[in-house]
Amino acid sequence: MDWNDVKLALGAAQFGLDYGITNNTGTVSNEQIKLVLNLAKKKNVQTIDTAASYGVSETRLGNFDLSAFEIVTKISDIGNDSSRVENRVDTAIIGSMERLKVNQLDAVLIHNVDLLFGPTSDKIVRGLLKAKDKGLCKKIGVSIYNPDHIKPLSEKFPIDLIQAPLSIFDQRMIHSGGLKYCKDNNISVHVRSIFLQGLLICSPKERPRYFDKWAKIWTLWDIWLEKNNFSQVQGAISFINTHLPLGIERVVVGFQNIKQFKEVLRYKNTLANDFPDELMDIDESLRDPTKWKVN
Repeated sequence: MDWNDVKLALGAAQFGLDYGITNNTGTVSNEQIKLVLNLAKKKNVQTIDTAASYGVSETRLGNFDLSAFEIVTKISDIGNDSSRVENRVDTAIIGSMERLKVNQLDAVLIHNVDLLFGPTSDKIVRGLLKAKDKGLCKKIGVSIYNPDHIKPLSEKFPIDLIQAPLSIFDQRMIHSGGLKYCKDNNISVHVRSIFLQGLLICSPKERPRYFDKWAKIWTLWDIWLEKNNFSQVQGAISFINTHLPLGIERVVVGFQNIKQFKEVLRYKNTLANDFPDELMDIDESLRDPTKWKVN
């Protein structure tokens, strides 16, 4: 099993934000975006993942020819006026399409899962279903952080697509049965954060001192990489590749430059099967970037 069996998706957060714990170069330049998009076309990477909340990501992408790509975007600015929720869902989707300069989106996801557990959830769902019926998007779904949300959300509406974090440091989608549930219920899965915002692939010198408290984990990680003669990128990719048969359809990876994209493509077929058990249940305050308290 290799990445020829799953479609890589270009994560576009860095196109509009200074995204990533190790990002020291800011947003990706127009020149680098152009190079990445051109190489993606050549390598048959057909999906771009973005969001209305990723700064000017959608606007910047709209300056390029996106006809060769399937666009997945996420909406979150729906407001609190319950009487207008359905219209605001429609307006948010159309706004993304206008910024991206596309006539149809491959998928629209709700970015903030809490909205789907709130008092206006039914109206949000109706808005999504109407958008799909009108042909604004082919698929609808939600971006999640907690795999335990998948089943209750799927009982609220017919989800086409779930996006969720998965990495060697965050294996919840596997061990919770989240991937199996999605596969059994014909829900597509896009995984993100395979490099944990770059934390898994930065050198000890680049790693913020905040993370020194998990020194034992980093030692385990380094020993395992050395044992397999892997670079950090190879190690992180090998974990995802090994679990592709569980139902992973796309792997969302962000890049700060063309060099990083080429490195991922170079090591896309890396496999391993002896992952340390100690990395199976990582402290939540390490595996979840929303819990980080980095100055």
